[in-house]
Amino acid sequence: EIENEACLAVMAQEILHRLEECDPPEIAIVLHAAATLRFDGRDRLFELLVPRVRDQEGTFSARHLAVCFHAAARIGMRDDTLCQLVTRRFTKDLADIDALALTSAVYACGLILYFDRPFCEAVSVFLYNALQAGGRTLESQQISNIVYTFGKLGFCPEPTLNVVVKHVTADFWRFKAQEVDNLTYGLALLKFRNEAYLGRLSHHLSEEGR
Repeated sequence: EIENEACLAVMAQEILHRLEECDPPEIAIVLHAAATLRFDGRDRLFELLVPRVRDQEGTFSARHLAVCFHAAARIGMRDDTLCQLVTRRFTKDLADIDALALTSAVYACGLILYFDRPFCEAVSVFLYNALQAGGRTLESQQISNIVYTFGKLGFCPEPTLNVVVKHVTADFWRFKAQEVDNLTYGLALLKFRNEAYLGRLSHHLSEEGR
């Protein structure tokens, strides 16, 4: 980890020296890596690169934009203009955005407690449809992160949550312990109670001493 921190510090200085030459993929890679470790120059790197992402948002693919947005959120950096740009773009273009980029953006909103109702409503519809037969396949982590974020933001779309708990209850073994924790915590924050889910959760946790 110390070696990684040293490498990132050198990389940060290199990026700062040639800021105008950095393209969106490079910025996304650097911010994603920088968000995972503390090192000299990290705060300065974000202070310079996040406004660049905001000002040139249209040149970033949805995935690269989501990576940058999530990286900033991970270090607790909230730029409301960037938040608005991301949520409006993702709401408008949701049908063309892949699930990984979308769930990264959603989770970022939860980390910095940024609530945009049209965006959350669009995500709710997306999640509802994805869990229907023949819908888009979502990973267990993506499902749990969306519900966790809804909980953090106090957004309670009951029809979607009913579909989620039905889906999870039918296939608990697909979800890792942390994912179950995030799901349950999100539901608890919303005071959303489903007896079938709670019963299956209790049984799941009691099996083999979990």
